[in-house]
Amino acid sequence: MNELYEFLRITLLFVGGLVVRALVVVLALSIYFIPVLLAWGVYKGYKALHRRQLGIEKVGDLELAKSLRYAPAHSWLSELKGGLLRMGLDDVAHRILSGITRVELTRPGTHVEKGETVATIQCGEKSCQIAAPVSGIVVEVNRALEDDPKWILREPYAKGWLFLVKPESDEFKKLRTGLEARAWFQSEGHRLTGFLDRELNLAAADGGELIAPPAALLPREKWDELTKSFLSVN
Repeated sequence: MNELYEFLRITLLFVGGLVVRALVVVLALSIYFIPVLLAWGVYKGYKALHRRQLGIEKVGDLELAKSLRYAPAHSWLSELKGGLLRMGLDDVAHRILSGITRVELTRPGTHVEKGETVATIQCGEKSCQIAAPVSGIVVEVNRALEDDPKWILREPYAKGWLFLVKPESDEFKKLRTGLEARAWFQSEGHRLTGFLDRELNLAAADGGELIAPPAALLPREKWDELTKSFLSVN
C-alpha cells in the first residue's frame, strides 16, 4: 500500500511539475506576444483610419482614392493651398510598375509641358517615362523616393507622391473624378487584365481580377507596349 501511495505521490509531483512548466511557458509567451498583438492591432487600426481619410475604395481588384482627379496616363492630382497640385501615380500604374528599383525626378524649378517626361522609373532592367498630366512649374519633388522608391507601391496615394506642380491653368479641373473616375478605373482594370492575359495567359480563375505582379514577366518589347498604352499621354 505504501508503494502505491509513493507511486501516486511521485506521479502527482511529476504532473504538477509539467503543469507549472507549461504555465511558465504560457506566461512567458503572453508577455512577449501580447504587446506584439496590441501593436499589430494599433497598426491595423491606423491603416484603416488612414484609408478612410484618403477615401480609398475598392474597384474590382484595384484601389481608388475618391477625392482625387485622374489623368489618362494614370497619374492623379490633388489640389493644395496656394494653387499647387500634388501629383502621384494611381493603382493601375502601381500594378504595372510592381518591381520599382529606382526613380529619377525632374529638378524643382523645371517648366514642363503636358505630356513631357517628369520622371523615369526603373524596374530592374526595364524602365518607363512618366508624363506630366498638366503644364506648369515643378515646385517640389518627393526626395524620399530617391532613398526608397517603393513608397510608390506601398502608399501610391500618400507618401508615394512624386511632385508638387504650379499649373499654368485650371484645365486640370476637367480630369476625371468621382463616379466618372470609378467607371474609368473599372474599364482600365479590365483592359489591363486583358492585356496581361493575352500576353502571359494569366487570367484569374475567379473571373478576371488582376494577378500581381505579372507585368514584371513581360519581355522588354511587350513591357514597352504596355507602358506606352497605359502610362503615356495620347
